[in-house]
Amino acid sequence: MASRSDTASPPQKFLMGNKFVQFILALLFPSFCVGCDTEGSVLCAACRNAIVVQRVPTRPAGRSSLSMLYAATEYREQKIASLLIGALKYHGVKRAADHCADILITHLCLAQFAPQKNYLVTAVPLHRKRLRERGFNQSELIAKHIAAQYALPYAPRILARTIHTTPQTEVRERAKRLENVKGAFVCYNAQTVRGKYIILIDDVTTTGATFEACAHALKSAGAKKIIACAVAK
Repeated sequence: MASRSDTASPPQKFLMGNKFVQFILALLFPSFCVGCDTEGSVLCAACRNAIVVQRVPTRPAGRSSLSMLYAATEYREQKIASLLIGALKYHGVKRAADHCADILITHLCLAQFAPQKNYLVTAVPLHRKRLRERGFNQSELIAKHIAAQYALPYAPRILARTIHTTPQTEVRERAKRLENVKGAFVCYNAQTVRGKYIILIDDVTTTGATFEACAHALKSAGAKKIIACAVAK
């Protein structure tokens, strides 16, 4: 009699093998909660429930290229959220991305945001130098989860960061942050974004300057509206 693995289709064999690899990795490198150090998950249920999620969107400041700005939680006040983002961004804990996405989706639901079929999801890009250093774009991982949850197309590489700027965390004033990223982003795929509603994802926003610079590039390429979404502000 043929075994289950013998009769499985190639995609099924891949999934079965992938689950086995994940099982082995979980044994060798178990996850610990960033909030309480409990073994089992990057973010345990108790610590997830302790994160206060905002119920209303943040209005973009001044004359903005953004139609709306959503930020799920407070970076400085919500210590567990900041540890979760830090684990993903600075320590390469990619499993934290789906938890970040879950927090953002909770906020979007509370704020009654309901994307339609003509929406695209994309992420704030990293400059190629920083991407080489980090090895991945944390905002892209979050964005892919968001797109999958809403059954929306994820559009990679429609934006490029052409200028290697000083990290926004090192620039304090809003005016200087706006100047720091001015002209730093280019839309290389106008055909994809023309007439579309774009959901633009980032991990953290402070003044909204990076979102503004991306939105300006997208609007210049013909995008209809840009809705910015961050896990924390």
